[in-house]
This record gives sequence, C-alpha cells and structure tokens, in this order.
Amino acid sequence: MMELVRWEEYNTMDEQNGKELKTLLDQLAVAEDDQEFDQIYLTISQMLIQDGESNECGVFAFPFLVQITLNQSDINRIIQMLVLLGMLKTFNHRIDIFDFHQKIYTDYYEALFILQEQMIYIMNPSKMKELPVDDKTELARIWLSIMDIGVDYLPFATTGCFDEAFSISCPYCTAKIEQVNLFNSDQRNTITISPNRRISPAPFLAPLENTGILFQRFLKDLKEEYLSSCLPLLYGTMVCPHCTGTIRVIDGIIDYLKYETTLINMPQEEEITFLIDYANNLRIEDTKMAHHYLVRALFLWKMLYPEGVSKEEVRIYNSLTVCYRLVYDHGKERTCAETALSLALTLHDDQEELARAYANIGLTYHKNEEPKDSPSNTKALDYYQKALDIYTNIQGSQGKDTKILKKNIAMILGISSDMDKAIEALDEQIEEESDAYEIADLYKKKCDIYIDHGHFTEGLKAYEYYLQYHIKEYGEDSDIVGDCYAELGDYCMECNYYNYAMECYHRAKVIMLSCYLNALQEDDGYMESLTLADCYSSMAHCAHLMKQDITAFTLIESCYALIMKSQPNTPTKEKGDALCFMGELMEGFDQKAITMAYYEAALDMYKNTQNYDMTRNENIFLEEADDCDVIIQSLYEKIKKLKHTA
Repeated sequence: MMELVRWEEYNTMDEQNGKELKTLLDQLAVAEDDQEFDQIYLTISQMLIQDGESNECGVFAFPFLVQITLNQSDINRIIQMLVLLGMLKTFNHRIDIFDFHQKIYTDYYEALFILQEQMIYIMNPSKMKELPVDDKTELARIWLSIMDIGVDYLPFATTGCFDEAFSISCPYCTAKIEQVNLFNSDQRNTITISPNRRISPAPFLAPLENTGILFQRFLKDLKEEYLSSCLPLLYGTMVCPHCTGTIRVIDGIIDYLKYETTLINMPQEEEITFLIDYANNLRIEDTKMAHHYLVRALFLWKMLYPEGVSKEEVRIYNSLTVCYRLVYDHGKERTCAETALSLALTLHDDQEELARAYANIGLTYHKNEEPKDSPSNTKALDYYQKALDIYTNIQGSQGKDTKILKKNIAMILGISSDMDKAIEALDEQIEEESDAYEIADLYKKKCDIYIDHGHFTEGLKAYEYYLQYHIKEYGEDSDIVGDCYAELGDYCMECNYYNYAMECYHRAKVIMLSCYLNALQEDDGYMESLTLADCYSSMAHCAHLMKQDITAFTLIESCYALIMKSQPNTPTKEKGDALCFMGELMEGFDQKAITMAYYEAALDMYKNTQNYDMTRNENIFLEEADDCDVIIQSLYEKIKKLKHTA
C-alpha cells in the first residue's frame, strides 16, 4: 500500500470537519462490532456524498478508505466499502483535484490503481457464482463503477440505461434521440438495436484492453444474466431515425453525456500531462502502474481532442512502447512503436519524439542472436540511422540519445564479421567521451563484442575496466560491485573458464551475503535474498560443469531455501528451476525415487506459477507464465521416462 501523507499536511477543509472525518476513519479501521462499523460507515458516507455528489473530502479520504477495505476480511464489510468507493470514484471525476496539493492527487491515483489491481482477488467470480441473482447484478455494478480505467467511460455512459429508457446524440446529424431502451422491446416506440456479442476495443486503443471487454469477461465468469444480456445491446448498433446513419449505442450515449449534460466533465490537459510524467517516472519501479496511467492519459486526450494528431499522443505511444519492452511483450511493443512513428510523421513541430519513435522501432528489430545482414538487423540499422541523424542535429555528437544510438549501431556491427569496425567505433566514442560511467559502459560493450567473436582474453580485459570503475565509485563491498562480479562470472562461464567463474561467483556471494545480513537489520531483506539466491544458483551450475555434483547440490539447496524464505507462499519459476536442477543432480546419482519426487514437485511449481501469473496479470503482463510451457512438456517426458525405466 502507498505511504499516505499525514492528514494534517494536506487537509484544506474546515478544520473541525477535517478532524472529525479523520477520527471517524481511524475508528472505522479498528471497529470490531458490526453495529458500530455500520454506524460509522453511514456517518462517513453522509459526510462524503451529499445530494448525489461527492465533495473534496472524498478525494482526501479515498486512499484511507482503500486501505481500510484491503484490511477487511468480512465479505459484507468489503462490499459496503466497495459501494462507497465506487460512488466516490464515479463522482470524483467532476472535482478539479488538480487544485489540491500534488501529494493529494498522487495518493488518490495510486490508491485507485491499487484498488483496481486487487479487485480480481476481492471480487473473485468463482467464489461468488452461488450468490442470489440480484446480488450478482449488484456486485457487477460495483465492479463496473470501480474498474473503469478511462478507456470508454462505461460507468458514466450507462447511468440508468440498464433499467430505463435513455437519450443519445447522433454523431452525424447531432439530433437528440429519446426513448432508447435496451430491454423493453415490446414497446412500440422502442428503437430496434442490433446486438453485438463480440465487444472490441475502442478504435484508437486497438492494441489495448478496455473496460467493456473486461466487464464482459467478469459477467461471464460470474454467470450473471441480467447485465450479460444488456451488454451486447449497449455495444450494439441502431439506425438514427433522423438521418438513417448507423450509430454504436455506447458512442451515442457518451456524446449525449459529454455535450448535453454535466455527468461527464471534459478532461484537463493538466491531468493528462501529470499522468504521462508520473507514468514515465514509474516505468522501471512499477511498469504495470505506469501502463495504467498511460492508457488513461491516451483516452482522456482523445476525448479532449478527438480529431487531429498531437505530440502528446506520440509521447504516450512512445512511452507505452517502453512499458511493453520492459515486460517482454514484443508484439504490443512494436505495434505501439509503429503507431508512434506514423503519428509523428504527420507532425512537423516535434522532431525529438519522431527520433524517439525511430529509435524505438529500431530496438524492436535489433536481434543480438542474428547476423548484421539479417532482415531484422538491416531494418534496425536503418531506423537507428534515421534517429541518429535527428538526435545529432538536436543534441550534437555528445548528446545522451546520440551516444546511445552510436552504441546500438556498434553492437549490431559487432554481431557480424565487422568486429574490428565495431571496436573501432566504440574506441572513437571512448576518446570523445568525458563521463567516467559512459566510458566504463563502452568498455562493457567492447567486452560483449569480443566474447561474441571468441576473443575471450580481450573481452575479459575490457570488462575488468568496467569492474574497476564500479569498485572505485561504490566501494569493494557494495551490492553493485557484487552484481559486477556475478556478471563477470557469467562471462567466464561463457568462455568455459569454470575455475575463474567460480572465483568470481564466490566474491559476489561474500558481498551479497553481507548485504543480505545488513538488510535484515533494517527490513525483510527481500531483494537482497533473491540476489543472493541467484548467486548460489550460478555457483551450483558452475560446480556441476566442474563435475562437483555434491557441492552443486548443497549450493542449489541454499538457493531454494533463500527463495522459500523470501517468497514462502508465492509460486515462482525460480523455485521450479531449483527443484528441477535438484532432480537432475539426483538423476546423476542414480536416485530414481528422489529424482521423481523433485521432478514432480518442480512440475507442480511451474504449473502453479503459470496459473498465478495469468490470474495476477489479467492477460496484459504475462511475466513468466509462457516460459513455463516448454519446461512443463520437458518434465512430462522426463517423468514418463523415469516411470518406464522403473
């Protein structure tokens, strides 16, 4: 959960009301008696929502209410809280939250994201299938009010339309069409709607998920009937009685609510800029949250400016490209990069985003495992060169992006037979460079090229320069230097220098163990334990190649123990890998029964990891699930073979 700012630091409400609300929230968080909980909940609801609208208190209180909800275990209390949160989310879009302190709206957006992330666990359809029909429908409405991510404004667009006739605006003739009804088809004045049972994403977000698709999936899993039969009609089409144009119902509702009512406020450029900037700052730390904000920013911009192209759109798609690259979704990465380029080419006032789009597409084609003259790398070089020309013109020869592109071009040259040419290009950059870190990084690039071409001595010598820079900069015992020793060990393994590799891994282990023990004094040492576990795993595999299988088994046991301590209840691919390797070692010892036990345990772990990732990532970010498929099939064959020999 996010770290909430102290209430007193940002509360701009009437002092007495602010203190009362905070006291009530504190009491709600610890209320044990149901009657007491209900009374406090009612009082808070009345303070936050008045006359069908939320007030500024709702924005302040939202993160605290999310935190209280996630701490509840009673399903009735959870549903109560979700009802309130759903109303607040629906109403808060009408409040100019950017008049508040930045910490306030940052907390609000972060709390909303966390709540949406947790909804799959809070409202698990498989646990709610047996509920009464009316309860299912009500729960689905709550889900809808919370889960909208701003892709098609579904909750606002469907205000009242599930139950009664509504009005829409024709996008062609702008006429108002009244008495549109999703269900009462027996009424003579009801306009005929052709249902659409295959809901598709909004046209400008083709590569991305949207609320309607997710909602349809949720209703299906819940086995809810009323809204399930309504949704195809909501996304269906009808003929305008005034101009005979074909209208998608939901688009007509949105137009009506945008231009004829105050139910949908037009977004602000300030909000969009905040979302883009905040997302870009989050990309490495929390890629999924960054993706969430960028999707919302894109929709809001399209809603604000439905026609034409802007640099903001290009910027968003360029940022989405990076998000998908970070989670290895290369299909969506390239789609977003190509979209950014096609948009940027229509503009003439933002050369930097055009260069970024060229560079991003180049990265999607850059394949280190293929030769330079492969179709992919040929395209990569072409796009890199176009980006380099623009960046050189904008930033000069020593600009940040200029230097990155020069490195990338050198790396593609290094894949081919042009090793000398690639090394020459990197040496030229080293001579021109004044920044110590950049020089060290260039030496690391030289190491990669030398080792790819079998020049191991030169490669390891180049990496030594990189290592010494980090020792000088961070100290011999820093975790960064530990990572360097581990990476040097990997290079030595690639060169078949097993003794030297083991020495490097041992140095890394000593450093990582010290960092882990120090971290335990301050927190749980979670990240440090995983890094140390990786080190033990590398040492185990190196020992195995050195024919030291007893040592290898002891090391991989230490690896597994560390992972289990840091992630006791979470299935991970790393756990499966450790169990699988233990099985392979036992097979080498001719211990068939023990081997079988490890392989079966590994198989279960891979399956659980796959299922866990697919559920957790909602089919947007699949981290390791796909990687498990091949391993699972291989384990099935190994187990089958063992059973046969037994």
